[in-house]
Amino acid sequence: GGTSGAVFNAANEVVVESFLEQSLPFESMVSIVEKVLGNLRCIDCSSIDSIIEADNEARELAKEYISSVKTRT
Repeated sequence: GGTSGAVFNAANEVVVESFLEQSLPFESMVSIVEKVLGNLRCIDCSSIDSIIEADNEARELAKEYISSVKTRT
C-alpha cells in the first residue's frame, strides 16, 4: 500500500527504458524492480509530495542498480 505503487511504476519505467535502449539484459529487469521495492520504505500517500518523492527515489535507485549491472557485464 501507500507509495508502493509509485515506487513500482517508477522503477519499472526506468528498467523498461534501459532494456529498450539495449543497455540492460532482459533477465535483469525483474530483479532490479524487486530490489527497488525491497529497499525503499513505502509510506502512506498523505500528499502528492510524498508520491513524487517516492517516484524520484525509486528512479534514482533503479538507475544505480542498472549501472551496477552494466559494470559487471
